[in-house]
Amino acid sequence: DGSTPELALTVRRYANPDENMRTPPLQAMTMRMSDSATLANFLDLRFGTEYQTVQFLSRASAMKPFGSVDAHLSPDTVLEYRYASAEPNMASAKGFASSYADVVESGPRVSMLERSAVLERARHQEVSLSHRVNNTSMQVAAYSDKIRNTALTGAGDSNGPISELLPDVYSGTFTYNAGELNTDGLRLVVQQKFSPALTATLNY
Repeated sequence: DGSTPELALTVRRYANPDENMRTPPLQAMTMRMSDSATLANFLDLRFGTEYQTVQFLSRASAMKPFGSVDAHLSPDTVLEYRYASAEPNMASAKGFASSYADVVESGPRVSMLERSAVLERARHQEVSLSHRVNNTSMQVAAYSDKIRNTALTGAGDSNGPISELLPDVYSGTFTYNAGELNTDGLRLVVQQKFSPALTATLNY
């Protein structure tokens, strides 16, 4: 029936190898559940939620739902609405041999605010129309993004106060809380397939 339920659980614990710094370990857990379904042979639904919790000086947790609806208006035309409040987890596609940096990309994204750990909260909404003519694919999309507690990653000396910077002693980087970001925009994409091994894409 097109249903593809998935469950992923990730647990991490990062302890500071420098015992003189007395920095508490950072413990994080992410549980992601998703499913998909097809209705009336032309509507594709994908939906799920991600639960994130972090323990570092204090505890922070969040539920992050996501989903999309694809309406196949014709064999070559698709109208889609997409909602996301968590970044896609690419770790499963890269395999378990991914580097430490790849593991960090899957979240949760944490920063410090007034000596408390806070999670990045994002909301992405998008409506797109895609059409294919022979070997040419075109798409136009409108989107709206809002991010709170934006977690920016910096590289270099992170000897600043722990109330502002969250150091990562394993990679030599730190995370900084950059506040709130709001933006709206349009996206235009044209893709031409010349052969099975050669594709050109223009994205504006």
